[in-house]
Formats: sequence, C-alpha cells, structure tokens
Amino acid sequence: MKKRVIKEAEAETQAAFNFRLEAEEEEEEEEREQNGMISTEELNKKFEDFIRKMKEELRIEARQQLVMV
Repeated sequence: MKKRVIKEAEAETQAAFNFRLEAEEEEEEEEREQNGMISTEELNKKFEDFIRKMKEELRIEARQQLVMV
C-alpha cells in the first residue's frame, strides 16, 4: 500500500514538473513569435492560462501533501 502511494506521489511530482516545463516552453515560444506589443485580449488570455495552470499545480501539491500525511 505504501509503495503504491509513493509511486502515485512520484508520478504526480513528475506530472507537475512536466506541466511547469511545458508552460515555460509555451511562454518562450509566444514571446519569440510576438516580438512587440500584444493586444489586451491576448494579455487576458495569458493571465487566464497562467491562473489555470497555477490552480492545477496547487491541486497537485495539495494531493501530494495529503498522501504524505
């Protein structure tokens, strides 16, 4: 049982790392493509994406802490 819980926690940790890496790569790509000012709509979309990703990351971290306790 403990091994399964640990493996699940490790998988979630790896998923969180991959999620962060993917988000950073997307940001860098967007910055390269734009090379200038962005519209309010595009900026709002970026903020919404960022907030969505952070909420998901917080959920993953909360689950990891519950599993460890």
